[in-house]
Amino acid sequence: MAFTDEIRKTITSSTPFYAVAGATDLAAEKLRTLPGRLTKLREEAPERLHAFREEELPKLREQAQHLADQGVGVAREYADKARATYDELAERGRTAVVEWRGQDKPAARNGEAPQVTVERLDAGADAVTDGGAEAGADAQADAEADARAGAKAEAGTGADTGAAADAGAAKGEPGDGPKG
Repeated sequence: MAFTDEIRKTITSSTPFYAVAGATDLAAEKLRTLPGRLTKLREEAPERLHAFREEELPKLREQAQHLADQGVGVAREYADKARATYDELAERGRTAVVEWRGQDKPAARNGEAPQVTVERLDAGADAVTDGGAEAGADAQADAEADARAGAKAEAGTGADTGAAADAGAAKGEPGDGPKG
């Protein structure tokens, strides 16, 4: 029994044991006062509810309406800013497209179309350099094939399929038309 007495003495003299006992005593004290507090709340509830309805509820409704009106005003303000930004971006885009197309602003305003000049280079022209003579010859052959195809189509020969074969033959591509 000395062992049991020693354990009991150790447990009852420790700080955690006393902390648990103090929390239990506090909870019991608060629970003893609870019935009186509930009775008091039941008596005061109708008066408090009536006062809330009469005084606080109208204030809350007014505040809610004011906040809703503010929200609508802010939303309108942001919508106006968004519209202005959208219009500015659209105008900037129009200007950029005109510039990208190579049209200068005064000509575009006067309704004048820009002048475009196309020059045809001969196969051996000096303008094609650095091994680009081959590409120039291919481009010339393509242009000639397209011209022949256009002439056939205008003449009503219905030789649209022959144009692709002629173009392939002009390039010298295997399997793309007659050889020779």
